[in-house]
Amino acid sequence: MELVIKKDALNKLKTELYVVCLYKGEGLPAELAGLDQYFDVARVLKAGDFCGKTSERFMLYPNDSKAGIQRLLLLGLGDRERFALKTVTTAFGGLSIWLKNQHYKAVAIEMPELDEQGPEAVSVAVTMARSLRTGNWEFEHYRSKPKTSSLKTIVVRAGEKPAKELVAALKRGDTIGRGVNVARDLGTHPGNTATPEYLAKTALSFASGKTSKIKVKVMGEAQLKKMGAGGILAVGQGSAQESKLIALEYRCGKRNARKLAVIGKGITFDSGGISLKPGAKMEDMKYDMCGAAAVLGVFSVINEIQPDVDVFGVIPAAENLPDGTSYKPGDIIELLCGKKVEIINTDAEGRLLLCDALTYAERTYKPDAMMDFATLTGAVLIALGHVMSAVVGNDPGMVEAVVEAGASSGDTCWPLPMSEEYRDMIKSRIADICNSTNDRQAGTITAGAFLNEAVSEETPWAHVDIAGTAWVPKKSGYVTGATGVGVHMVYDLLENFAANFAE
Repeated sequence: MELVIKKDALNKLKTELYVVCLYKGEGLPAELAGLDQYFDVARVLKAGDFCGKTSERFMLYPNDSKAGIQRLLLLGLGDRERFALKTVTTAFGGLSIWLKNQHYKAVAIEMPELDEQGPEAVSVAVTMARSLRTGNWEFEHYRSKPKTSSLKTIVVRAGEKPAKELVAALKRGDTIGRGVNVARDLGTHPGNTATPEYLAKTALSFASGKTSKIKVKVMGEAQLKKMGAGGILAVGQGSAQESKLIALEYRCGKRNARKLAVIGKGITFDSGGISLKPGAKMEDMKYDMCGAAAVLGVFSVINEIQPDVDVFGVIPAAENLPDGTSYKPGDIIELLCGKKVEIINTDAEGRLLLCDALTYAERTYKPDAMMDFATLTGAVLIALGHVMSAVVGNDPGMVEAVVEAGASSGDTCWPLPMSEEYRDMIKSRIADICNSTNDRQAGTITAGAFLNEAVSEETPWAHVDIAGTAWVPKKSGYVTGATGVGVHMVYDLLENFAANFAE
């Protein structure tokens, strides 16, 4: 499906379907009043057949066969005073899902009418385009007869003379949406497809082509052993799949550019290891690499967006399986940072390989800031459900920047504290730290405190626990399954990184 921006005058618009947005209790915007001549919208509104509730849809047909618009679809945006970016996501994401199941080949959509009290037009345009793109997503890789959609083109009309900023925002949102869909694809592939090697090949594909600014380095187990990455090696030693550390670099080419490192947990399947998980819903553990999927989603479109920030992606990838060679509760391992860890629970594996990745990123790139995405703890589901991610970190400014990027992108998150008392909870009696407290208390925070052991005080860092938001088992808004969480957040963070973080 192609998304294009058109500048046609309304009386010259020709389309199978034209979508117009209306707020609850309001009529057509003044510049679209001419539609009443063919569709009698005022009569429909007066009769109460369409109220304008969020995502409400009502189809109208022209009273004149000469009309260039064959059908008019009214799309509700709810109360104007409560209009927000979440409204845009829900309304246009749901519309896109509906459209791909219809027979139309091309449709036109009018940008919502905005006022000064609501979200900025640029933010609405980005969110609208992203939602249209992600709503169009289908995962048909394993069906013998894949479903096909007749929809080939969505035209977005933003008045007869849309501002350049609005056109750029629509293109940016569409590009980000494609990155989100890459992450959703990766997260949805089963563990026998999306292995550590598969993630590595995916990363390498982004560096192909003469115009790509991406460089990729893949390190196997021999290199990891030489390096001293004991966390990654321990987690993957029970699997026949070779563990990998995947490093991606994008350099913007500007002198003194800010540098951000983004790390993503890449457990391509998590059985829990020797501390075996219950069998029920274990198939969902293919989603344990959604942090890695977010990083790859970011890099899949970074050549097109070209942020003015140097970006480094690091993915520790492994399978966590039980075997005669698996690491065991009671083992002592040494992380890349030099800390010795007592293994209490082999199902607390993500923090082990993430620590090695954080140390590698900090030592190799010396970034101005780091952040990681990880499906790290079930405890975050108890705290925040499938609604928000949790964020902890060693720097209040960095945490605040991540929360703000989450709010503007729709990848919302909530900050949690990380004081010395929580760090004390992960101390071991026979080693430096232990990888689990075996306690239901503060599980998300203590996992963050464990990661903090691998980060120096000089580097601002934030950890985003996406265990509740990387995938949703039931329909949430307009999404089910893998969500691609984190991709849009990173791009909003990059856009504001230099100004916001410098302060």
